[in-house]
Amino acid sequence: MQRLNGTPVPLTFFKYIWEVFKPKGVLKLFVAEYDNKIIAGTINLVYNKVIYVWGAASLSEYWNLRAMDLLDWNTIEWGVKHKLDFLDFGATPSNPDSGSYNNKKSWGGEEKMLYNYHILLQPNKWKVYKLSRNLLTSFNKNKLLQSSITKYVRGN
Repeated sequence: MQRLNGTPVPLTFFKYIWEVFKPKGVLKLFVAEYDNKIIAGTINLVYNKVIYVWGAASLSEYWNLRAMDLLDWNTIEWGVKHKLDFLDFGATPSNPDSGSYNNKKSWGGEEKMLYNYHILLQPNKWKVYKLSRNLLTSFNKNKLLQSSITKYVRGN
């Protein structure tokens, strides 16, 4: 997350996600191993015929093995096998200079507008919201890249 200027997510979040969603059968975890060591992994939510990539991480000393590419490919294959329609890699700023943007495009990702809506439940916090609105507005302009799994099977 630091490399992508993101906010690290605490381990407790992933434990909670696992405990809540795994028993419902909507959570899929993929890991890549090398020399009996986990070197990369993705955690995905499957809902309404779409795979949502919730988290992905890899050990930098093994990047040369391209484990994340393997995991992406395995996720696509798994989705096709289970007759799912899309793989949603998540939001990425629309910046062709970004590695994350280019990775998603390389899998056939298409730019889609991502809309975020905010409801102010505590009017006394309006000033704080107003001050942060510029940041929220710039984030809302990010486009969502979504890759069609069926594209790889049907050639659409």
